[in-house]
Amino acid sequence: MKPNVKNMAFAGIIACLYVILTLVPGLSALSFGPLQLRIAEVLTVLPVFSPWAIAGLSVGCAISNLASPMMALDLPLGTLATFLAALCTYLLRKKPKLALAMPAIFNGLIIGSIITFFYSDIAAKPLILIGNMFTVAAGEIIVCYALGLPLVKYLKKNNIFNI
Repeated sequence: MKPNVKNMAFAGIIACLYVILTLVPGLSALSFGPLQLRIAEVLTVLPVFSPWAIAGLSVGCAISNLASPMMALDLPLGTLATFLAALCTYLLRKKPKLALAMPAIFNGLIIGSIITFFYSDIAAKPLILIGNMFTVAAGEIIVCYALGLPLVKYLKKNNIFNI
């Protein structure tokens, strides 16, 4: 897809929605920490429909992570996790049920490691590392499959993206 105003606006809207859904009072408490239910992650389904969602999600995540208590690590590495997850979601778009696992995999591995490194010594506590990876991935699975999969079905059924 060529860059045009419509595609860039789409990416910008996704970035804005991601920030709002991450930082709005009430939801922000769920957005950071070992057990994350970052509601904004429901938007990670959008690369199934458009590669422009990758940019929107990455920018939205970067802006949101400026509010993270682990900002020094979360800003670059959390944004990288979101970018990689969104890219793989797009590449697997023909298999949405598999594609939606990408945020759980990348965030589980990367964010779980960040949380462990930030709050404890990874080398001394491998079970904590595995636990953090698991809880972050579990939060992603809940959001992506409980909210994201119905969203994909709704968007396809209603031909929102002209699929």
